[in-house]
Amino acid sequence: MYLSAKLLSSLFLLWRLGAADKHHYCACVTRKGGPINVPATLKINRECSNALVLAQDNGQYWYGGHTPGPRHAGIFLSLPDKSKRLDGDYMHNLCKAAGAPDSACFNCDFYQEDEDGGILCQR
Repeated sequence: MYLSAKLLSSLFLLWRLGAADKHHYCACVTRKGGPINVPATLKINRECSNALVLAQDNGQYWYGGHTPGPRHAGIFLSLPDKSKRLDGDYMHNLCKAAGAPDSACFNCDFYQEDEDGGILCQR
């Protein structure tokens, strides 16, 4: 009985790891559903132990509050190959290690860059 419970638990964990949501862009937040935690997000970007890069040029930021797109404005991270997606659970754990309580992620296939440095997700 103990072995079957342990096996079932292991199978559930493997399923959970395989079922994690994938996203184009992620950032750390100050609280669940809250604004972007820029220091924690930049801390992850500066670490050499991951391959995450800034998803926008220096001085640019993503507009928030538009669907599709992020809930809050700010900077986000992505993988260097923009065709690949970030694992949401992986990003959540990186944010917790960087001192942030949670992460926020979104997908965006097409975006518009404005002259003021803002980036708006189109879809």
